Amino acid sequence: MSRRAWCREAKSALVLQAVLASVLAGTGWTQPTVDPQRVEFTPSISNTASLPDGRPAVSGYDVEIAAAGTTQVLQRIALGKPAPDPDGLIRANFVNSLTVAPVSGVLYEARVLTVGPLGTTPSDPSGTFTFSACQYALSSSSSSFGALGGTGSVSLAASAVWCGWTAVSSAPWLQITSGASGIGSSTTGFTVAPNTTGNSRSASIAFGPATFAVTQAAAGPQTLDILTEADLQAAIASLASNTTLRLAPGTYRLSATLQLRGPLSGVVLTGTTGRASDVVIEGEGMTIDGTVPTAISVSGNVQGLQIANLTIKNFSRHAVFFDNGPQAPRLSNLWLIDCGNACIRTNLTSGAPSVDDGIVERSWIGYTLAGDTVSAGGVDLRGSRRWSVRHNTFQNVRGPSGQTSRPAVGAISGASETAVEANVFINDSTGVALGLTDLAGGYDHSGGRVANNFVYRDPSIAGGPGISVADSPNTVVAYNTVVLSNTYPAPIEYRYIDSTNLTIANNLLDGTITARDGAAGMLVGNVTAATPGMFVNPVEGDLHLLPTAAAAIDLAELSVQEQLDIDDEVRPMGLAPDVGADEVNAANTPPVIEVVNPVNGQIVRTFSSIQIQAQAHVPGGTASVEFYVNSTLVGSDTTEPYELTWTPTRRGTYSIVAVAIDSAGNRASSPPVTITANRKGR
Repeated sequence: MSRRAWCREAKSALVLQAVLASVLAGTGWTQPTVDPQRVEFTPSISNTASLPDGRPAVSGYDVEIAAAGTTQVLQRIALGKPAPDPDGLIRANFVNSLTVAPVSGVLYEARVLTVGPLGTTPSDPSGTFTFSACQYALSSSSSSFGALGGTGSVSLAASAVWCGWTAVSSAPWLQITSGASGIGSSTTGFTVAPNTTGNSRSASIAFGPATFAVTQAAAGPQTLDILTEADLQAAIASLASNTTLRLAPGTYRLSATLQLRGPLSGVVLTGTTGRASDVVIEGEGMTIDGTVPTAISVSGNVQGLQIANLTIKNFSRHAVFFDNGPQAPRLSNLWLIDCGNACIRTNLTSGAPSVDDGIVERSWIGYTLAGDTVSAGGVDLRGSRRWSVRHNTFQNVRGPSGQTSRPAVGAISGASETAVEANVFINDSTGVALGLTDLAGGYDHSGGRVANNFVYRDPSIAGGPGISVADSPNTVVAYNTVVLSNTYPAPIEYRYIDSTNLTIANNLLDGTITARDGAAGMLVGNVTAATPGMFVNPVEGDLHLLPTAAAAIDLAELSVQEQLDIDDEVRPMGLAPDVGADEVNAANTPPVIEVVNPVNGQIVRTFSSIQIQAQAHVPGGTASVEFYVNSTLVGSDTTEPYELTWTPTRRGTYSIVAVAIDSAGNRASSPPVTITANRKGR
């Protein structure tokens, strides 16, 4: 093709073909090969002609850019019908009309298309040309946002109008709202979503090799005062990280489960007074599987949740349920009452992280009388690691009508390193179970320790072992006091062949320790002949040792030691640690005293002197013993034997009480002795 005007004969009445002279860069007349801007061509010889019906023979011209030697069209651009220059050529800028970016280094060619009512006729192709590599520059390299998020924009300057680009965000919370792609220079708009986590975060928008960075601050702490159930539901629905919800005293009857979904961190849900009984979150009933079966459900990436100072009761499933990987929750000073299932439950979901590093402390967990089904439970940990359950009371965790329920504290399904320490278990089916079944292909539980716990069961309550270790190697059971009152043969039981490397030491029990199904462990320092008379008040679960409990005091095996007892008092306080959960502290142990003369029910004569005698055991050293008759102090004694001469002066009934006072000021009263005085004394 020549570079000047030419034409060829057309068979039609009009010749519509234009002749492409050149594709030009800048204003030069030489043939360009790189970065063209204009097209130059000789118009059709019919450019100014008209058809018989009066219409223009040529309505306009298009330029078509295609990969050289192919039919792969990059873009067809309408040029309109420009007037020829004085030299007869038409020149038009086409690159400013490109909407599709050419690829650097690819060879292209152009054709001019003559467009008219009779059709479209292409010219021969131009010589080949190409486009150089593009360069991009941003108006700013970065931007920062607060936790609430916001909107922003960044301008992109391209080195040429044909330079194409696409903006790509690296994170879902950084959304491109305008200018997502284009050619040439432009501006891209974006939004930054609120950051509800306790961690700052960063993302970027990439424009090819040019990158715009966006950083966002963590959610700041805030406190919301909750007065009604509607307030509570609204606060949970819009919950952000580092938020404390303070519930005012009252009862919150839930209309829906409180759903806490990650990502969240630093959330606190607490009563305002510090007394669990003041703030009650209530369900429809333990036996009613209605619209709100669970009080609080926690799922996903929820870090460091704290729930404290609340009563949660009457839910048909759980008080608190964890699923899909929340980490390090802390539950403190809670009353969890009458749950249809385990009051606290962690779930192990396939493909999701386990719920790890939790704490349950200083709480009362259990049932008014008993659970409604055998699914009743206290703390049920499934697949969870490194939980600590400490300083709680678990009471009446058992099934109905004497049926055995889930344990008060259970850790199964691959759970590990569970620590159950310094708790009180009263009338439960089973106090602690680390592992339950012989899990195929792994351990039902591993590691962990059960130490310094009181476990008591009334003779009228059926149940299993106080402490059970099943399919749980490398587990320690030490310094526990377990009194089952002959309701089960083994206060401590361990079983299954994979339960190896166990240490069972210095436990005070009212029965034997039993190994089953091939379990193996080291047993040392255990006392298996405990009696109710060794303890302060076993019926109420108070298994603190009396100072007279010689079978346990200072007798622990020294090869296995615990630094603290159930009351966090230091061991030992004597020559050696005491066996069981309690270390007797003579300085803090109140005296024990009883009236030995007269005896209860005795009849004496009026105006005849009687000798009142008392026996006292006072670890802290006795200061004095006071004698009271009908609540009136009648005398005292400071030396053994503790006695006083007293004379009844009227007929009637008298109640005699002796009070021992030790050197630390601790006081203890004897049970009252009732006598009757009459004239005859018989």
